[in-house]
Amino acid sequence: IKGGIFKVELPGAPEQIKLFCGKEGSRRCDRVDLDVKGNTIEGYLKQKLNPREGVSLFAYLPSHLFHSPSILEHLKFYVFWFPYVPLLLIFILVLFGIWYMFGRDRKGPVVVRFKPPEDIPPQEAGVIYDNTLDGRDIVAMILNWARRGFIKIEEEKDQFLIFDKTDYVLTKLKDPDKSFKPYERQLFYAILFKPSVRLSELRKKPSLYKTVQDVRKKLLEEVDSYAYSGKSLIIGNTIAKVAKIAMIFVALFSLTFLIPAFVGLIASGDDFIYALFSFGNVVMFLSVLIFVLSLYVFGKAIINRSNRGDVIYNKLVGFKEFFERVEKPMLERLLKEDPDYFSKYIPYAAALNILDIWVEKFSGLLSQPPQWYRGDIHRIDTGFSKSFSGAFAPSSSGSSFASGSVGGVGGGSIGGGGGGSW
Repeated sequence: IKGGIFKVELPGAPEQIKLFCGKEGSRRCDRVDLDVKGNTIEGYLKQKLNPREGVSLFAYLPSHLFHSPSILEHLKFYVFWFPYVPLLLIFILVLFGIWYMFGRDRKGPVVVRFKPPEDIPPQEAGVIYDNTLDGRDIVAMILNWARRGFIKIEEEKDQFLIFDKTDYVLTKLKDPDKSFKPYERQLFYAILFKPSVRLSELRKKPSLYKTVQDVRKKLLEEVDSYAYSGKSLIIGNTIAKVAKIAMIFVALFSLTFLIPAFVGLIASGDDFIYALFSFGNVVMFLSVLIFVLSLYVFGKAIINRSNRGDVIYNKLVGFKEFFERVEKPMLERLLKEDPDYFSKYIPYAAALNILDIWVEKFSGLLSQPPQWYRGDIHRIDTGFSKSFSGAFAPSSSGSSFASGSVGGVGGGSIGGGGGGSW
């Protein structure tokens, strides 16, 4: 461009003017003469502009020429640039409405009880207690087989140099009877595919993982049929599982999406459009994250026990509260009334996540350890349960039974502890 004239009319007289010309990034201009008269600026190009060169004019106006946007104008601005935010709020309100109408728990009286509801198997009691099929529920089922005389659990230690390695042997004493439910019978024969099996062998049996998944499905369907309303247990856990998978993708996506957006927001400086774009990326990511988290919370909250399920839950809470507070003199009295009290209800202790407390409080009270367990009974929570759960986790998949799959009893499922002597 060899020459030219431009004219700019502003709403008021500018307080300061800056002019730049030339290539991008230039901070001066000696090719244009300016003539400022009130609110009018005229410019005259006295030297040519080469290709990819231009002229930029910045005029600083007094603040009284502008008005602060109203709340409505603010809302219009944000809705225009971030339409998914109000949609997210509507989605959360809809989820809350569904939960308020169908998912709220009914609070009933909790009475301290010396015994759990014995008409409910311990593995199903564990599901009803926390609305989740955990690794501790499967361990509770195995312990129930043992204390009823169907299997025997034996702890074996092998020493290699200075290291100790513990393995566990399950020995079948008799076949399941009519009291076994179909899914329970299926798992029994899947684990005890021969008279005596080591847990180290189960780790090398990939087909067992598939069997446990099938058992898990049938167990949830069984509990859902009598303890929950409208199949809410399966529906809620399915929604929560989908949300957890989505969280993994959101976390991975953040590495290539959120971090560059934050960097762009910080580095944008005075570039409003670039800052707005980067801020929009951050808001979009946070909206997706909130959406997924809301879906997970909704999946857990929508699970609604039936009247019968509430009665069972209150009995389990009463039993757990009793045992968490009970003193040894009371346990001594219970053992006199029923010498099998320890073994009879230890599966329920596992299902209610108090197995470590159970073992510790009975320390020194039993004349001899249970016949169905040969080894250090204090390691039944931190040793046997963890080793057992590991047998169901194929190394190639990394899957676990905890929170809806196989294994994972350690680290929050059955806990640790123990101590004392028999």
